[in-house]
Order: sequence, then structure tokens, then C-alpha cells
Amino acid sequence: MVSLIGGYTEALQHGNSGKLKSLGPEIQRLGQSFCRQIAEFEKLRKSPPDSIEVKHGDGRIEQVKLRIDIAQNATTTYIQAIKPIAQIAAKLMKAPVKSLKEIAEHLPNVQAAMAQVQRKAPTATA
Repeated sequence: MVSLIGGYTEALQHGNSGKLKSLGPEIQRLGQSFCRQIAEFEKLRKSPPDSIEVKHGDGRIEQVKLRIDIAQNATTTYIQAIKPIAQIAAKLMKAPVKSLKEIAEHLPNVQAAMAQVQRKAPTATA
């Protein structure tokens, strides 16, 4: 989304209406999609399922118990950081210039959260 916002900002600065018309709605749709996904994540975090239904190729259906522990961790911090950007992007077309300024204000929080996620990510071994 950040690259799309960058392209939209550039198109706005250069008065490229064709690019504005194509990128604006795409950013808005992506923001709306992120908002839905964030809401689903928050719902699962508050009340994770205790089991799921697995359908096997032979037609059997099995109930599999789960143990999900979604703690306050780097991923949760990152999601909370991108939430305001997704909410602003979801309404981008109503006030593009104002929205871009508001998004820019939130980017440092996203960058800090991303750095935190990267520090806590497991390292690959060869």
C-alpha cells in the first residue's frame, strides 16, 4: 500500500489525473480490505476458536482442537500501527490531500513497528 500511496502522492504533485483516477480507488479498496482483515484479527485475538473443522479428501470431517495464544507481541503492535493508515486509506477519495497528510503522520509508527517485528523474527539457518 505504501508504494501505491507514494505513486498517488507523486501523481497529485504532478497533476497526473489519469494516474490519480486509477490509483485512488485502488488505495481506497485496499484500505477497506485491510480494515476488514484487521477487524477479523482483533476478533480472533479477543476470542480465538478452540477448534476447527477439517474436511479430509475421503469425505471425513474431523474436529481438531486448537491452542491459539495471540499475545501482545510485535505483530499485534504492527497491526495497531497500520490500522489508522488503513482507516484513512479506506476514505481516501473523500479528501485526498488531507488523507495523504494524515497517512504521512502515521508512517513513523509503522516503520518503528516494522523494525520491532524484524528484530523479533526468527533468523533463517542454512
